[in-house]
Amino acid sequence: MRASGQADHARAQDKTYRHRRQPATYRDAGLTSGFHEGAEWIYEVLSNSPIAEESRDEADAKKRSLDEVTEIYHRALLDHLGRV
Repeated sequence: MRASGQADHARAQDKTYRHRRQPATYRDAGLTSGFHEGAEWIYEVLSNSPIAEESRDEADAKKRSLDEVTEIYHRALLDHLGRV
């Protein structure tokens, strides 16, 4: 993985960590924590997709359509759920 890809991966891991930490804060305030727990789960699933290994520059250079990206993430989700 290139340096820029490593930086992007580190940012995604940081977001996962923050989404993991925030539910307790919401629960302590008497609010639902479901949003952040769901976001944590999504980041974990997507971190195993082929796109997760690409730097932002590499991903941008491929000029994928929204449909193409959605299909990649859909396959990653199905793979995660064991439905591929």
